[in-house]
This record gives sequence, C-alpha cells and structure tokens, in this order.
Amino acid sequence: DLAVGRSALITARKRKKSAPPLKTPIFETPRGGLTMLTRALEQAIRSMGGTIATDTKVEKVSRRYKAYLIVTDSQTNPEIIADSMIVTSPARASATLLSDLDEQVSTSLATTDHASVVMVTVKTQETEIASFRGLSGYLVAKPDQDRVTAVSFGSNKWAHWQPNDGSMILRVSLGRDGATTHDLIHEWEDERLVTQVIDEVSRHTQTAITADISRVTRWPDAFPQYRPGHLAHIEKIERSLADSSPGVFIAGASMRGIGIPACVAQGENSAKSVAEFLAHLRD
Repeated sequence: DLAVGRSALITARKRKKSAPPLKTPIFETPRGGLTMLTRALEQAIRSMGGTIATDTKVEKVSRRYKAYLIVTDSQTNPEIIADSMIVTSPARASATLLSDLDEQVSTSLATTDHASVVMVTVKTQETEIASFRGLSGYLVAKPDQDRVTAVSFGSNKWAHWQPNDGSMILRVSLGRDGATTHDLIHEWEDERLVTQVIDEVSRHTQTAITADISRVTRWPDAFPQYRPGHLAHIEKIERSLADSSPGVFIAGASMRGIGIPACVAQGENSAKSVAEFLAHLRD
C-alpha cells in the first residue's frame, strides 16, 4: 500500500528530526575486530572436543562407500573419512572440490562471478576533515567514479578506532563489480594506491588531506555477485547434491547471503541438516 508506505516514511522523518543528536557511533563491532568472531568459534569448537586443521589444503573429495574421502596436503593426516560435510569455500573453489562428486554442481558453481576490491586505511590529521565528524562516510556515484567507490569515516563509526590526538581514520574502497580491478590487485604498488586515494578523497571532500599512516589490503575475488535467479540457481545445486552426494551441504557467502548474519544463519541451518542426516544414518 503506497499510502501506508508514505505515511511510515513521513513518521520516520519526523522522529529523526525530533530525536536528540547522537554522541556515540551508531555502528557496533567487536573491539578486537571481526577476528574475535573466528577466535570465539575456534574456542567453542575445541572446548567441545572438535579439531581444527589450519594451513591445510583440501585437494580432493570423493566417495568412499557410503562416506566421503577427503584428501589433504597434511603430512600428519592426509586422508579423512567423513559421513557428512559442509563446504563453505568460495564458489569457484568449491567447484573444484566437488568435481568428482557431482560434475553438474561443479560446473554450476564455477560460473559464479566474483568482484575484487582493495581497502586502503588512512590516518590523517588535517584540520579541515574535522567538519565531517558525526558522518559515517559516503558512496561515490558511478558517473563520478575513478577508482574509489566508497569512503568510510572509520573513527566516526567505531568507538575503538577514535585516536586520542584528534586525527581521523578513513577506510577507502577501490574496485567493484564491472570495473577493471586487475591492475589494483596485481600491478599497483601500495604507494600508488595510497596516492590515488588521497587525490580522489581530497577532490570529493574539497579538502587537502595527507596520509600520516596507511595500510593497504587486497581482496582478490572476494565478493560473489548474485545475478538474477541466484536463489533458484542455488536451490538447483542443493537438490542435485542431495541426490548425488547425500550428506554434503554447501553454505557461505557465495550461496545465501554475503553478510555475517546471513553466513551465521547458513552455518546454523547446515549444522541442523548434518545432525538430521547423521541421525538418519544411525536409524
């Protein structure tokens, strides 16, 4: 109902105008960074008697009677027999792993597009940038884009990022789906990337910022791209796996949501599916 929707928007706008100004960031994240999530998960798994193999590559997965043989490059435990498994790697990597189990699934996963990005984090003490305090950042409209696509005022968003010397921390994204990113990822040196960021952000904000400290992080093929019909595509893959490889489940950013909450939900749902499958085996 358009009338109801318009009324809701008007109400929200009025409430925003009458609300007191915020004195703290509106965003939340673990103080130690998102790595705290993986550390907590690791601790939970180990506390329940689970094992984790790091720096270990899975080279092949195949059927072993009613179970699955997982071949790794580990010197101590190169072969693992599993009744069930959840594959959470990026779609193209999963395509390779599942090729011996279901060729159709492997081919479908291999067609997934991914976008590469570079993140440049900059600490600046320019006084002019202080006018942006209280703002979370901005997106660069495609007609105005050069290489920078978004700028996050990180120290405004995250309380634990706020420096004590009055400076600001910016986190800048370069690259997106449909744009050339090979040079950013594989050719440009860190210094050139930082210079590009400083030039573009200075132009966007009409300020002359400098980088006191900077950090460059490259994320090749990091963001799976959901094309029209994506969910139907994933459902078809899941049905094929259920027929050809019972007990094998897929999850992760390439499947049913790229954000952390979506990935957590997929993990929980996949764990339930494994439990149900194993219970059926015991029966």
